[in-house]
Amino acid sequence: MVLVVLILLPAVIYLIFETARLNESEEMIREVYRQQLDAVLFSVNQYIEDYTGSWRNRVNISLGVGETDLHGILSGLNGVQALVIWDMDMHIIEEASVSGDMSRIHKGVTDSLQQIKIKIRQLISYQKAGYQKIQPLLINRNDSGELLLLFIINEYLGRPVVAGLVIPIRSFIENVIGTKLNELAGDRFNLGVFYLPTRQPVLAGQQLQYEQARQTKGIWLLPDYLIGIKLAASDIEDLARERFYRDITIIGMLFFLFLLGAWLIFRNVRREILLAQMKSDFVSNVSHELRTPLSLIRMYTETLELGRVTSEEKRMHYYTIISQETDRLTRLINNILNFSRIESGKKTYKPENIDLNRLVEQVIDTYRGQIEREQFQVNIDLADHLEMIYADPGAVTEALINLLDNAIKYSAERKEISIHTYECTNGICLEISDRGIGIGEEHLKHIFDKFYRVPTGAVHNTKGSGLGLSLVRHIIEAHGGTINVTSQPGQGSTFSLVLPKSKKTV
Repeated sequence: MVLVVLILLPAVIYLIFETARLNESEEMIREVYRQQLDAVLFSVNQYIEDYTGSWRNRVNISLGVGETDLHGILSGLNGVQALVIWDMDMHIIEEASVSGDMSRIHKGVTDSLQQIKIKIRQLISYQKAGYQKIQPLLINRNDSGELLLLFIINEYLGRPVVAGLVIPIRSFIENVIGTKLNELAGDRFNLGVFYLPTRQPVLAGQQLQYEQARQTKGIWLLPDYLIGIKLAASDIEDLARERFYRDITIIGMLFFLFLLGAWLIFRNVRREILLAQMKSDFVSNVSHELRTPLSLIRMYTETLELGRVTSEEKRMHYYTIISQETDRLTRLINNILNFSRIESGKKTYKPENIDLNRLVEQVIDTYRGQIEREQFQVNIDLADHLEMIYADPGAVTEALINLLDNAIKYSAERKEISIHTYECTNGICLEISDRGIGIGEEHLKHIFDKFYRVPTGAVHNTKGSGLGLSLVRHIIEAHGGTINVTSQPGQGSTFSLVLPKSKKTV
């Protein structure tokens, strides 16, 4: 954990530093874009003002000298769709249109009349202050509407009037603003115009999308339209982010590999510690397991040697106990020796065709005395005409003895054992069931591990070496078979063995 912290701390500090530096870089880049866009916008607005100012001056001069041919004036204003002259109360005096149809323009003016009057009042205020201004107003407002440019003519036929130039917005953007933007962009920038309500590009052939623009600002003359800017080549901000993400990815990969290594080390150390603890418990349990039969053998042997047993029946009972404890001691030592051979890779088997039913009966006969003494009920259901298995008889017997011994040892009040053989798809099956204390689901995947014993409950309190089930699994799998267990705490356990069928001989 200390090692993890020592590696993690510099990585976190570096990550914070890189993030802060990225934020500083982004802020600096945004400021550069803002300044550049301000310069572009100033140039565009100045160009627009000069361009529309030339229209105003031409109209002002023509009307000021008494010219009344609006169509003639309109023909000299490239890009203007219509010219309208109103008196100061907004009554039409003269009008002219390139298309000859003024209905759309009349509707737009009528719909925007209140705003037009406000614009006129502003123009009058500018005029009193000595300025000649143009006031823009969008009519028929949509992404292909018209722009109305309003300005005051000081004298037309002896009186002041309001002049209005109607311009198609799309055409104006393409021919006037687009031309200027191409001139300003050059090879360094991508500049584009967007319709604000839909954020869609307006200029024909424009490749810059609204989401790609690093900065956007409105156009003075067209409040519903924005100019956007981005570097034509790889963007500085993209390069900064790319470097940042590359560094973070490398750090993340290195950190992940370090954590993986630390986890593997921790896992191996923990496993070794658990194994050492299980070995220690194994030594303690085996010592107890050895001490118990040895003590009984010694006690009954000394009693017999001293001649204290006068009854022949009692003497035979003592001999039986000595024999049973000797068998118990032999099984325990055999388990330890077999485990040692398995660990060293020296364990070998001599398979042959054997009758599983007969093997089961022999094991039951061996345990008959203990079964009757402890009052167990054994239900045996052996399939008729069961095909023989191909296995080492001694090894299979050892596996059955271990399973039967566990069934007896871990049964509580319900002393009932069932043994069932039958033919299954993959071979010959054997089931040994008990109604004992059972095993919790969280322990089932570990019970075949060497030295493992359930750490809680009655299982833990019952002495054992922790080798029996490990040996059983090794024996069954060494013969090409499988072993499975189903169990519920308090309901008992069922061990299912599948052994290969006999090999036919010619």
